[in-house]
Amino acid sequence: MTKPHQVCNQLVTLLDIYPTLLELCGLPNPPQPLNGKSLVPLLKDPNHEWDNKVVSGYTLKEGGAGASDVYLCVRTKDYRYTNYGDGTEEFYDCTKDPHEWTNLAGNPEYKQRIEQHKAMLPIPATPMGSKKSSKKGDDDQPQKKSDKKEKTGKE
Repeated sequence: MTKPHQVCNQLVTLLDIYPTLLELCGLPNPPQPLNGKSLVPLLKDPNHEWDNKVVSGYTLKEGGAGASDVYLCVRTKDYRYTNYGDGTEEFYDCTKDPHEWTNLAGNPEYKQRIEQHKAMLPIPATPMGSKKSSKKGDDDQPQKKSDKKEKTGKE
C-alpha cells in the first residue's frame, strides 16, 4: 500500500468504492458487471496508469414509461462534457475555467475535443428519450423546463 501523506491525482468516482471494498476484503465480484472499478491499484501505487475519465448519468422519469430526461456527462482531467436529453450540450475547459462558468460547446476551437468526449459516452450523445408534450396538437419535440413553465405556468 502507499506510504502516509502520498497524493493520488487520478479521477475516481464513488462507484469505485464498492469494487475496492470487495477486493480489499477478498470477496468475489457479483455475477453482474459493476459500474465502478477497484481503486486497489492506486492504493498500491498512486502513479499507476489509470483510465483518467469519469462517466456519469442521470435519468429523471416523469409521466410514466418512455418519458424521461437523460443527462450524460464525461469528466476528464482537463475537460467536462455534458449532453442533456434535449440535445443541449455543455463543454468546459477546467484548466482555464475551474468553476465552469463559460460553456464552450458552441466554440469551433473546441470542436475536436468535444467530439472526442462525446465518443467516450456509453451511448450516443444525441437527443434521446426526452419528455414529450402530452398536449394534443403539439409536435414530438422535447420540452425544455423553460418551455414547460411557459405553457403550464409552473415548473
